[in-house]
Amino acid sequence: MGTPRATTEPSYNSSPTRSVRPLSNPERRYPFTNPPAAADYRTLRPKRQELGLVEVNAAVGLGVSTAKISLAARGHVHDAAFLTAYETWPNSAA
Repeated sequence: MGTPRATTEPSYNSSPTRSVRPLSNPERRYPFTNPPAAADYRTLRPKRQELGLVEVNAAVGLGVSTAKISLAARGHVHDAAFLTAYETWPNSAA
């Protein structure tokens, strides 16, 4: 191991007055919020249970995982197309 190679460029890590990149423009900042659920998720589980179907039936019928069915029933899925399909699926499956 030799000595470090000398450069003509200043070392930004050791300079106390180093230039720091400014933050992004404040007008471009938006709060991080989740979009609202497209369908009324509170009706998804009761409709499914009235027909005697379980999450596995819904998952197979819609081609998704049981986790996504559970998330949708709790209001954590914001995909409007999927929620509409899940809302109308029990009527088409019965």
